[in-house]
Amino acid sequence: MLQILDRPSSNAMPRATISLEEIYKQKTVLIYHKGKSIPMLDRDIFFVQQGIVQLSSFDSEGNDILLGIISPFMPFGLPLTSVEPYHGVALSNVSLIRFSVAEVEQYFDLSRLVMRGLDMRLQQSEAIHSILCSRHISEKLYRFLELLCKEIGEPVADGTRLKVRFTHQHLASTIGTTRVTITRMLQKFQQNGTIMLDEKRHIIMNSSRKFSLNH
Repeated sequence: MLQILDRPSSNAMPRATISLEEIYKQKTVLIYHKGKSIPMLDRDIFFVQQGIVQLSSFDSEGNDILLGIISPFMPFGLPLTSVEPYHGVALSNVSLIRFSVAEVEQYFDLSRLVMRGLDMRLQQSEAIHSILCSRHISEKLYRFLELLCKEIGEPVADGTRLKVRFTHQHLASTIGTTRVTITRMLQKFQQNGTIMLDEKRHIIMNSSRKFSLNH
């Protein structure tokens, strides 16, 4: 498990002060195409430069358990988790930079970047936990789409568009329901104007339409 100290003890080696720009210049950008799994080793920490990565685990029946949606400037890797199994897949074409634990512990600016990214991850994890504790499937779905818009959305004329297209099965597995239920809920959301689909079938959430169980 990675250990990051705010300030070194008197017996610790001095932390290097090389700039992040110089550190990044020494690295090769790793490219993974949409749908590809990202291999992870025990001492590797990744930063997303571009694209979206989904982190997940699996239950005893092989169903996905969502752990996080990783967007630019957020870190992930085996040293940052105690969950097993731990799986990363590219939801879009992604560009990653890989660091070793030793590098993160050595460079002060890099360890600060990890800490900021982990703070973002913590807030997202709390939001996901809150969503999955919702009693109503329609509320779960709406709040999960809201979270996706916050994390990986882009503003458009009619609201916020998800940069990644999610299948109904993907959404169903994430919030713990069936594909048929998701299809029915999305159709209902479209009918009442909560969401729209663009020409590429990416979801657009209507920013002027708020969720209600009565809709």
